[in-house]
Amino acid sequence: LSNPNGIAIDSTNVYWAEQGGNRAVRKVNINGGTVTTLVSEGGNSLGRITVDLNNAYWTVIGYGDGSVKKVSINGGTVTTLASGLSNPNGIAIDSTNVYWAETVAAGGGTIKKIAK
Repeated sequence: LSNPNGIAIDSTNVYWAEQGGNRAVRKVNINGGTVTTLVSEGGNSLGRITVDLNNAYWTVIGYGDGSVKKVSINGGTVTTLASGLSNPNGIAIDSTNVYWAETVAAGGGTIKKIAK
């Protein structure tokens, strides 16, 4: 793996977000096999990742240009759920929302959410 910055698992696959030069969301079967790239991202480093039955959700780290995104667990079109964020990193989901931790340059922070 190249610079994994987050990991998630479902009943079939392990998913991870990579930071640094590769900046991709990838998956592999829990029993091993071929690594599949769901999406390659340019720009800022990817943060944490989580999955549900249909989608992978991850953060893109950046002060003022961070975001929260999703893509089908089978790959495809990336949807930006929130943008213009200040360093989003931790991420979690429930049945209707995506939650993330957002820090600001001054050292404070908040927990935010948006509908899936």
